[in-house]
Amino acid sequence: MKFKGLKAFLDTSRDVKLLILSGFFLGFGFTGFGLILNLYLKALGYGEGIIGTFLSVRTLATMIVTIPAAFLMRRWRLKPVMLVSSALAALGALLVVYFPQATWIAAGMIIVGLMGSFSGVIGGPMIMKGTTYEHRPFLFSINFALGLVSGIFGNLLAGGLPDILARYGYSLEQGYKLSLLVHVAITFLAVVPIFFIKTERVVENHTGHFFHVKTPWGKILLLSFPHVLVGLGAGLTIPFLNLYFRDKFSLTPTGLGVLFSVVQVLMIAGTLVAPYIASRWGRIKTVIVFQLLSVPFLFILSIAVNVWLSIAAFLVRGTLMNMAQPLVTNFSLEQTHEHDHPLMSGIMTVAWLASWGVSANLGGALIEKLGYFWPFNFTLAAYILSSAAYFFLLLPMERNRSSR
Repeated sequence: MKFKGLKAFLDTSRDVKLLILSGFFLGFGFTGFGLILNLYLKALGYGEGIIGTFLSVRTLATMIVTIPAAFLMRRWRLKPVMLVSSALAALGALLVVYFPQATWIAAGMIIVGLMGSFSGVIGGPMIMKGTTYEHRPFLFSINFALGLVSGIFGNLLAGGLPDILARYGYSLEQGYKLSLLVHVAITFLAVVPIFFIKTERVVENHTGHFFHVKTPWGKILLLSFPHVLVGLGAGLTIPFLNLYFRDKFSLTPTGLGVLFSVVQVLMIAGTLVAPYIASRWGRIKTVIVFQLLSVPFLFILSIAVNVWLSIAAFLVRGTLMNMAQPLVTNFSLEQTHEHDHPLMSGIMTVAWLASWGVSANLGGALIEKLGYFWPFNFTLAAYILSSAAYFFLLLPMERNRSSR
């Protein structure tokens, strides 16, 4: 039993492994980029409100294109799409760094968001296609965990570079800029594994009406609804956690990089353990339990005045909230027809990102005017509501499937 996760990875198809490797470089680059971006924009003189707007613009672009991308991936060949989207995403990030005017920053974020929409409809269906039913929960978790590993490298490098450069006379703004450029360069490496992928299409049966859907729309919407609530809560606070620790406790970029890397190490451990727990409890029950356990730690973050208490709450919350999330993706795709896997992935992405984008814009404005107490507690309420949605909407689906 303890080697089941490793066996799931070894038995998966070569193309899925290449896809995961490509995602590793993207995660490395864009995680570090995201850690420093807010600090860089703040150093340029932008407030939390406009920073939230930039994040929302990227999210809106992804949201608009994701569903069309899901239908297009039934017809388009996989490799050219992945090559072009990965390269253009990196170029969009370059615009943000080289042209600090608000218009150019927004344009770069739009390009990153547009290109990111394709990865959102490819990864899940590829894993479903390249693995067996028994191994899928483990591989979804391994894929998520490896993404976190890449994020650790990204956070450590992004957090350390500005401090190192400062010792050689670079200003804080220059250090942020050079760190961002290094991470953009790393994202370009994502195209290398893609050249070796042989899978032609995510969905083999790409004939028939372009917009034909084989899964009932009502079921698709029910599967997506909890993502809306999670996204509404997450957008209010999660994009601003780096600013929270810097503004409230004066953490340095190096400190932020270490902190965000530690939470990702804990999330990796939790993510790899979650499939074993789910094999006993069921996937949706596992999600509900750990999500609810994370809620008290959000309240602690909202009221804490001690840095170590805040750090402890941040680490525990991040681990509990995220460890079972790959199980939701796996469950939702299994509940839909194979023909609709790209669409289901796309709708889940849109459900989360649309709500996240709206609340990120609102969260930045609320933090700027009121501080962090109310945004954290609004996030807390949204997570409780999403747990209720999992319980009343998705848990019955899982039980019905198990009883067959």
